[in-house]
Amino acid sequence: MATKSLRTRFLLITIPAMVVLVVGMVGGFEYIVGRIIDGLRERFAVQRVYHDRSRTLALLLQEMALARKMAHSPAIMSWIENESDPAATGRGLAELESYREAFRDGSYFLAIRKSGNYYFNDAKDTYAGQQLRYTLSEKSPNDSWFYATLKSPKECLLNVNYDTELKITVLPPYNSTVFDIIP
Repeated sequence: MATKSLRTRFLLITIPAMVVLVVGMVGGFEYIVGRIIDGLRERFAVQRVYHDRSRTLALLLQEMALARKMAHSPAIMSWIENESDPAATGRGLAELESYREAFRDGSYFLAIRKSGNYYFNDAKDTYAGQQLRYTLSEKSPNDSWFYATLKSPKECLLNVNYDTELKITVLPPYNSTVFDIIP
């Protein structure tokens, strides 16, 4: 009888101790696995942000390089230097149109400092033959973005401005760079 009592006492002590130990191990396992999963989730999110940022930056850099190439095109530079020459104007507009489809949004704009003429065409070719949309003026608050850009010491600025004449807003990285190419 003493053995049964000893065995019963042993079981009454060891079973709860084992249950507490198993519950503690399961809880610890859950905690450790949860921390590992949270760490992996956080690392994945950070990597995703880096990937998305580099992909967006690559698009922006690509659009800027295209805008720079367009701005330094010999046909466009010749046109800007002699805007009153119909032949230079024709070549310049043809060059702008050749770049239009290369930009992601299928549009372009070109503002010429000397005359203030603002040329634009969209992806639907809405302004074919009428790319000269209007003339910028330093006195107009709507055109202040252009003159502020020219005064900026930065080589390239992103332009996010609502165009009241065209009733559109073009956001980066879509062909919204202004380059001061005429000294």
